[in-house]
Amino acid sequence: MPDVDATIDELGRWDLVPFRAALGAGCPAVMVAHVRYRVLDRALPASLSSEVIGGLLRRRLGFSGLVLSDDLEMAAVAGPWGVAGAARRRARRLEPRCWLRSAGSWTGARSTSRRPSSAAKRRAGSSRLPDRGPTCRSSGALSIAPSPKRWLGARPSDAGACLSRLRYRAMLRAMRGLTLERRAFVTLVAKALVGAGALGISRADPVPGRDRDPNVFAGQETFEQLLRLARERAWSELPIGERIGAIGMALQQTPYVEATLELFEDREVCSVNLRGLDCVTFFESSLGFARMLRRDGRTPDSLLAEVAFTRYRGGRPTDYASRLHYLSDWFFDNERKRVVRLITRELPGAMRFAKRINFMSAHPEAYRQLAANPDLARKIARVEVEINARDIQYVPREKVATAQPLLKTGDIVGVTTSIDGLDCAHAGLCYRDASGVLRLLHGSTTQKAVILDAELATYLGRVSSHTGIMVARPLEVA
Repeated sequence: MPDVDATIDELGRWDLVPFRAALGAGCPAVMVAHVRYRVLDRALPASLSSEVIGGLLRRRLGFSGLVLSDDLEMAAVAGPWGVAGAARRRARRLEPRCWLRSAGSWTGARSTSRRPSSAAKRRAGSSRLPDRGPTCRSSGALSIAPSPKRWLGARPSDAGACLSRLRYRAMLRAMRGLTLERRAFVTLVAKALVGAGALGISRADPVPGRDRDPNVFAGQETFEQLLRLARERAWSELPIGERIGAIGMALQQTPYVEATLELFEDREVCSVNLRGLDCVTFFESSLGFARMLRRDGRTPDSLLAEVAFTRYRGGRPTDYASRLHYLSDWFFDNERKRVVRLITRELPGAMRFAKRINFMSAHPEAYRQLAANPDLARKIARVEVEINARDIQYVPREKVATAQPLLKTGDIVGVTTSIDGLDCAHAGLCYRDASGVLRLLHGSTTQKAVILDAELATYLGRVSSHTGIMVARPLEVA
């Protein structure tokens, strides 16, 4: 059995790159191999290890889809543990709800978990796999197959996403910093998985029992945890800024995942993914949840409605161009909708943001929707003309320390950038801690998670391309 002696940092820079990229693009399934990662589990291979499946994939990376093992008939595991023994070990330690269905040497493994009722099987119908493979519940239970090669890819799901539809640009961005040789290797691994059909598997609906198109929601467990905290701590009674801050703090350590909104090339859907957040979806979700609580909303549909209202121009999602891609445009439109009030010009040191915004129309090839639909690129160009006609204000980086005393918990911050054609390259929430220090609460690209970072002015000084801030203050729901 192969042993890997890499450190956690080395795994993050190398082995986990394709996993993060695939998960960030909405991949419904991953496969684990008979390889022992000693830094994670000194005894068991990844295919049998609760430290790898439950600790790394589930908790640290936030993956809740289908996990497949390599062939359990291989000598690496069949010798030391036995096929049925390996199945029992895995079903008992990792997924008690798992149901194994097979023949031959797998007969003994069937007793490790209760056979689901007919009603349960009907509920799990959308996640049924081809013959010779297991049937899993729609919550994305762990599955073990005696020979995945016999059935993987045999029946691609109509609803599922295959790696062939993966947003490759998200993967390429995730591979920045790797050597060319390692980038090439990761790309070859991805293509090999596509060729094997290893990801052509039904996606489990995060909220079973209803059609999630045109809206898509993921992260039911996180949603329910937030509701529980909201009840216990009476969040709905807090002012909206404090409410947003409390929700944002509760989302700390949520994995940083890019491209969760880029679900389809040919149509736009409103989605919320609480399993993985980037800098924008973090503040969007916190704001949307805070607004939902004041309206007594308690369902994923309620959150989706709030997010759709703030994410799209006029609150109406129509196509890709209706999404408020530029943060200054998001501020402008949501001020018109009375969601926020722009306070940048009220801050000391504020000045005109004299910069031409045209990044998306100048680089349509960087956005698969624009590359595939030239009409959308022309719509985006017209939006950019409107943005450039506005009197946009910002506070230069060297003036932010003076402006900080006027900022409050829950204020939304857009971090302006020196990158040509862009207004803001990052975003987050203000949070004033118990010592009175105004800190940045955000989805961190370096820490790969939602974190409470340093003092705002200190944070801005770390990155040379950060030029200042724009600030919007949320308004209470009418």
